[in-house]
Amino acid sequence: MATPHGPKKLVGQILLEKGLVNQEQLDEALRVQKNTTEQIGRILTDLGYVTERDVLRAYAEQLGIPFLEVGQVSVDQDIAKSIPQSVVQRYNAIPIKRSGNRLTVAMSDPSNVFALDDIRLITGYEIDPMLATPDDIGALMGNGDV
Repeated sequence: MATPHGPKKLVGQILLEKGLVNQEQLDEALRVQKNTTEQIGRILTDLGYVTERDVLRAYAEQLGIPFLEVGQVSVDQDIAKSIPQSVVQRYNAIPIKRSGNRLTVAMSDPSNVFALDDIRLITGYEIDPMLATPDDIGALMGNGDV
Protein backbone atom coordinates (compact mmCIF):
# COMPACT_ATOMS: atom_id res chain seq x y z
CA MET A 1 0.00 0.00 0.00
CA ALA A 2 1.23 3.52 -0.70
CA THR A 3 2.52 5.46 2.24
CA PRO A 4 0.61 8.64 3.10
CA HIS A 5 3.55 10.76 2.02
CA GLY A 6 5.00 8.69 -0.79
CA PRO A 7 3.88 8.16 -4.36
CA LYS A 8 1.39 5.44 -5.13
CA LYS A 9 2.76 2.24 -6.55
CA LEU A 10 1.80 1.47 -10.11
CA VAL A 11 -0.44 -1.51 -10.83
CA GLY A 12 2.32 -3.21 -12.83
CA GLN A 13 4.76 -2.74 -9.95
CA ILE A 14 2.27 -4.22 -7.47
CA LEU A 15 1.71 -7.26 -9.72
CA LEU A 16 5.48 -7.68 -10.05
CA GLU A 17 6.02 -7.47 -6.28
CA LYS A 18 3.30 -10.06 -5.67
CA GLY A 19 5.01 -12.42 -8.11
CA LEU A 20 2.02 -12.47 -10.46
CA VAL A 21 4.18 -11.27 -13.37
CA ASN A 22 7.92 -11.29 -13.93
CA GLN A 23 10.01 -8.37 -15.16
CA GLU A 24 10.10 -9.67 -18.75
CA GLN A 25 6.30 -9.90 -18.88
CA LEU A 26 5.93 -6.42 -17.44
CA ASP A 27 8.49 -5.04 -19.91
CA GLU A 28 6.61 -6.66 -22.80
CA ALA A 29 3.34 -5.10 -21.62
CA LEU A 30 5.03 -1.70 -21.28
CA ARG A 31 6.31 -2.00 -24.88
CA VAL A 32 2.78 -2.80 -26.06
CA GLN A 33 1.40 0.09 -24.04
CA LYS A 34 3.57 2.60 -25.95
CA ASN A 35 1.45 1.94 -29.05
CA THR A 36 -1.97 1.95 -27.42
CA THR A 37 -4.11 3.82 -24.93
CA GLU A 38 -4.86 0.64 -22.95
CA GLN A 39 -4.02 0.47 -19.26
CA ILE A 40 -1.19 -1.84 -18.24
CA GLY A 41 -3.55 -4.16 -16.35
CA ARG A 42 -5.72 -4.69 -19.45
CA ILE A 43 -2.62 -5.41 -21.54
CA LEU A 44 -1.28 -7.93 -19.01
CA THR A 45 -4.70 -9.59 -18.94
CA ASP A 46 -4.94 -9.65 -22.75
CA LEU A 47 -1.47 -11.22 -22.91
CA GLY A 48 -2.70 -13.94 -20.56
CA TYR A 49 -0.23 -13.18 -17.76
CA VAL A 50 -2.80 -12.26 -15.09
CA THR A 51 -6.54 -12.44 -14.51
CA GLU A 52 -8.87 -9.47 -14.32
CA ARG A 53 -9.30 -10.25 -10.61
CA ASP A 54 -5.48 -10.06 -10.12
CA VAL A 55 -5.44 -6.64 -11.75
CA LEU A 56 -8.40 -5.40 -9.70
CA ARG A 57 -6.78 -6.57 -6.46
CA ALA A 58 -3.64 -4.61 -7.43
CA TYR A 59 -5.78 -1.57 -8.33
CA ALA A 60 -7.53 -1.77 -4.94
CA GLU A 61 -4.12 -1.89 -3.26
CA GLN A 62 -3.01 1.12 -5.30
CA LEU A 63 -6.11 3.03 -4.16
CA GLY A 64 -5.63 1.88 -0.57
CA ILE A 65 -9.10 0.33 -0.36
CA PRO A 66 -10.26 -3.25 0.22
CA PHE A 67 -11.15 -5.63 -2.60
CA LEU A 68 -14.48 -7.39 -2.23
CA GLU A 69 -14.21 -11.16 -1.98
CA VAL A 70 -17.83 -12.18 -2.54
CA GLY A 71 -17.61 -15.49 -0.72
CA GLN A 72 -16.45 -13.67 2.41
CA VAL A 73 -19.14 -10.98 2.48
CA SER A 74 -22.84 -11.05 3.19
CA VAL A 75 -25.08 -8.11 2.46
CA ASP A 76 -27.06 -6.65 5.37
CA GLN A 77 -30.66 -6.59 4.05
CA ASP A 78 -31.62 -3.42 5.92
CA ILE A 79 -28.49 -1.63 4.72
CA ALA A 80 -29.02 -2.87 1.16
CA LYS A 81 -32.32 -1.00 1.05
CA SER A 82 -30.67 2.30 2.04
CA ILE A 83 -29.80 3.01 -1.59
CA PRO A 84 -32.53 3.06 -4.24
CA GLN A 85 -32.27 0.30 -6.86
CA SER A 86 -31.86 2.92 -9.62
CA VAL A 87 -28.75 4.28 -7.88
CA VAL A 88 -27.39 0.76 -7.31
CA GLN A 89 -27.73 0.07 -11.03
CA ARG A 90 -26.51 3.49 -12.24
CA TYR A 91 -23.27 3.31 -10.27
CA ASN A 92 -22.90 -0.48 -10.11
CA ALA A 93 -22.57 -0.05 -6.36
CA ILE A 94 -24.11 -2.02 -3.52
CA PRO A 95 -24.07 -1.23 0.20
CA ILE A 96 -22.51 -4.02 2.23
CA LYS A 97 -22.48 -2.95 5.86
CA ARG A 98 -22.80 0.01 8.21
CA SER A 99 -20.66 0.86 11.19
CA GLY A 100 -21.61 3.98 13.10
CA ASN A 101 -21.95 6.79 10.57
CA ARG A 102 -19.95 4.91 7.90
CA LEU A 103 -21.38 2.83 5.09
CA THR A 104 -19.21 0.30 3.23
CA VAL A 105 -20.18 0.21 -0.44
CA ALA A 106 -18.86 -2.28 -3.00
CA MET A 107 -18.38 -0.53 -6.34
CA SER A 108 -16.93 -1.33 -9.73
CA ASP A 109 -15.50 2.23 -9.92
CA PRO A 110 -14.59 3.50 -6.44
CA SER A 111 -12.81 6.48 -7.98
CA ASN A 112 -16.16 7.88 -9.21
CA VAL A 113 -16.51 10.88 -6.91
CA PHE A 114 -19.98 11.67 -8.25
CA ALA A 115 -21.19 8.22 -7.19
CA LEU A 116 -19.58 8.57 -3.77
CA ASP A 117 -21.13 12.02 -3.28
CA ASP A 118 -24.59 10.89 -4.45
CA ILE A 119 -24.57 7.85 -2.17
CA ARG A 120 -23.38 9.98 0.75
CA LEU A 121 -26.16 12.52 0.14
CA ILE A 122 -28.84 9.83 -0.27
CA THR A 123 -27.87 7.85 2.82
CA GLY A 124 -26.45 10.52 5.11
CA TYR A 125 -23.45 8.26 5.82
CA GLU A 126 -19.77 8.71 5.10
CA ILE A 127 -18.84 6.20 2.40
CA ASP A 128 -16.04 3.63 2.61
CA PRO A 129 -15.70 2.20 -0.90
CA MET A 130 -14.59 -1.32 -1.74
CA LEU A 131 -13.55 -2.37 -5.21
CA ALA A 132 -15.60 -5.20 -6.72
CA THR A 133 -15.95 -6.72 -10.14
CA PRO A 134 -19.15 -5.88 -11.99
CA ASP A 135 -19.92 -9.61 -12.04
CA ASP A 136 -19.55 -9.86 -8.26
CA ILE A 137 -21.84 -6.88 -7.72
CA GLY A 138 -24.34 -8.43 -10.11
CA ALA A 139 -24.15 -11.70 -8.21
CA LEU A 140 -24.86 -9.94 -4.94
CA MET A 141 -27.82 -8.11 -6.51
CA GLY A 142 -29.07 -11.23 -8.32
CA ASN A 143 -28.97 -13.47 -5.25
CA GLY A 144 -31.80 -11.57 -3.64
CA ASP A 145 -29.34 -9.76 -1.41
CA VAL A 146 -30.69 -6.42 -2.62
